[in-house]
Amino acid sequence: MSRPLRWLLSALVAAFLLLFLGLPMLSVVLVGFTGEPVDLLGFLARGDLSGLLARLADQADWRYYAGFFETRRYYRGFLNAVGAAPLAAVLAWGLARGLLGAWGLLVGPVPPRWRRRAGLPLMSLAFGVVVLAGVSWRFLVPAEAQSAHWMYHLAPSRSWDGRLWQILGFSTLVTLSGTFLGGIMAWSVARTAMPARHLVRWMCILPLALPPFLGALAFRNLLGEGGILTRFLEALGLGTPFEGQSVLAAGIVQTFLFFPFVVLTTAAALDRMDASLSEAARVTGAPPGFSLWTVHLPMLMPGLTAGAFLVFIRSFGDFAVLSLLMPIGRPILVVEAYRDLAGSTDWGGASMLSTLMVLTILAVLATQKSFVEGGGFETVTGRGTGGGELVRTPWICRLCLAACAAILSVPVLFVAATLLVSLSARWGVETLPTAYTLSRYEGILSRLLKADSPLLNSFALVLPALLLAVLLALGIAWTLARSHHWSRHLLDFATVLPFVIPGVAFAVALIGIFNGPPLALHLTATLVLCAYVVTRMPFAVRSTLASLQQLGPSLEEGSRTLGATGSLTLARVTIPLILPGLTAGAIMVFISAMQDVAITLMTCPPRWYPASVFVFQRIQEGDVFDASAYGMVLLGLILVPYALVWRLGGVRTGL
Repeated sequence: MSRPLRWLLSALVAAFLLLFLGLPMLSVVLVGFTGEPVDLLGFLARGDLSGLLARLADQADWRYYAGFFETRRYYRGFLNAVGAAPLAAVLAWGLARGLLGAWGLLVGPVPPRWRRRAGLPLMSLAFGVVVLAGVSWRFLVPAEAQSAHWMYHLAPSRSWDGRLWQILGFSTLVTLSGTFLGGIMAWSVARTAMPARHLVRWMCILPLALPPFLGALAFRNLLGEGGILTRFLEALGLGTPFEGQSVLAAGIVQTFLFFPFVVLTTAAALDRMDASLSEAARVTGAPPGFSLWTVHLPMLMPGLTAGAFLVFIRSFGDFAVLSLLMPIGRPILVVEAYRDLAGSTDWGGASMLSTLMVLTILAVLATQKSFVEGGGFETVTGRGTGGGELVRTPWICRLCLAACAAILSVPVLFVAATLLVSLSARWGVETLPTAYTLSRYEGILSRLLKADSPLLNSFALVLPALLLAVLLALGIAWTLARSHHWSRHLLDFATVLPFVIPGVAFAVALIGIFNGPPLALHLTATLVLCAYVVTRMPFAVRSTLASLQQLGPSLEEGSRTLGATGSLTLARVTIPLILPGLTAGAIMVFISAMQDVAITLMTCPPRWYPASVFVFQRIQEGDVFDASAYGMVLLGLILVPYALVWRLGGVRTGL
């Protein structure tokens, strides 16, 4: 490929990312200060930078950010999602790092042991104090003074378990429970000789392939009011175990859909772990419990924290489950941002909350990376055999198999309940349907090629986005792997950023920049397609980049040395060798775009609504039968390629 062509392609990629990623994110920050959309694109197109600055100077103020602390549903939505105790711990960690930085500037080099251990005692103290105060303050403060107490704003619930949830935060609790379940399963499949451990590892693709809104529907079909298991329990006189719309229901769905991220990262860390470390611990006489805390757990910390971070960002930004299952009286940040824009058209509030969501994710990411990089969690030898003798003790293997089966039974029951509801023809008060039918699936197939088909809309939106995302990902990955220019670091950051932007926040950003001239793309299929490309392209970039980094430049250099042109080398050498990674990335783009709800619901015209939004709306309307049928078809369209990408080894975390 000639140098002018490379520069042209690089300029096109940079312009696309600037237009559909950089400017929207800048716009959402500005609207949080102005309270109404800023014609940022128009000012830049006219070259009127002074006019833009003058408008910002006239309209910008802090009233929306100040209103965050004055509006109960705002700050409680934030605390309900993140939790006061984790927030205090993160602030304590930042304070400790800031003090170390000041010490380094004013006094001298910071001792390495301080750098490694800094913040942990302060984090633990801040976390423990807030939790203890949150649980006990209603017992210690007189009833007549409770409404004026500062803890009333953080944990107002009258029950101690309700206050504990408000203090710890919904997403934090989902992260902890998902990490616990994922850690158990990762250790079971990677370190024990339990029966069917490879099958168990394969079964992890089922919760990953389940769209979150389908998980919410499955919970209602299974354990909600009138659900299958609910009917059985009521027939036995045990009552209703769960409310169809509750914090616990939303937590169960998210935990059992997102825990495989921890399995992926932790099992990979176990596979790379050097077996000699365990042998050295045993030779030196360390008991199993001591070596677990001093050898194994520190070595697994990068994998565990990476998986926990992925669970947190998915839980924090998951609009579908939270809007369907979270009670109205329990505000949550991502739902409040959607309501501000879709309900009352409060641009300032929606943009302020969207900016706050992005900053929260970036703060958690910075804390996670700082904790891992400052902890020295690496092997001295630099090699990981992934081996070591597997645990073959019969009772341990049976216990691990039972635990894995219990964990995986929940998503399996989700699918089974949804399938049963989709096949039911008549179902009154009976425990099981009295008649079955395939008419709903026949209706879906007969409507497949019609103009109003949600499945046809899905393919019409996703396939063009898939093609463009793969082409852009190939160019970006090649630039990141082969270029040595400083700008590649900026490009790398731009491709990672969409991973940490919640869908609602990005939709608000797109609407703010494309809501009027010169590019009035809001409520057009073009904007949805471009949004899919920007937010899903990172999957293909990371997968293709990994293949290019494994390939190395020597074969390409050899091809050019033998007289092949750059284009011929790309077509005959590079692409065939990286094709598995490119294919895996393309399938991940397809799957994630087919699952999207938040961006599509907020930016897509109604006549273009795909199957994901169709199912989401049917669930909201209470039509669980049609929603279940469409959901099972959508799951099949996702599950088959997901199995293929798993087989190709392309299921990656993206970090």
